[in-house]
Amino acid sequence: MTTITSGQRDVFRQHVNREYRRAGAVTPAERIAVLERLQHRLHEQGTLPTEQAEVVVLKIWEEMTFAEIGKILEVSTFTAASRYRYAMHKLTERLDSVHAEVSP
Repeated sequence: MTTITSGQRDVFRQHVNREYRRAGAVTPAERIAVLERLQHRLHEQGTLPTEQAEVVVLKIWEEMTFAEIGKILEVSTFTAASRYRYAMHKLTERLDSVHAEVSP
C-alpha cells in the first residue's frame, strides 16, 4: 500500500494555491470553481476517476476528514478512505513516472 507523505501533500497544496492566485480566487465560491476545474483536469487527463478525484480534492485541499467526505458524497467512511488510498497510489505512480522521464 502506498501512503502519501506530508511533502507530497504540501506539493499538492502549493499547486492549488498557485491556481487560486492565478485565477484571483478569493471568495469561497471562486475557490470552489478552481477546485472543480482541478478535479475535472485530473479526470480528463485520465489520472483519476471522478470518484477518486472528488475525495482527493476534499481531503487534501479542503482538509476534510473521511467521515465528513463520506457524508458529503453519501458513501461510507471506509469507501472514502479507500478511494483516497487508491487515488494516492495512482498519483504517486504518475509522479514517479514523470520524475523518471525527466531525470538524467
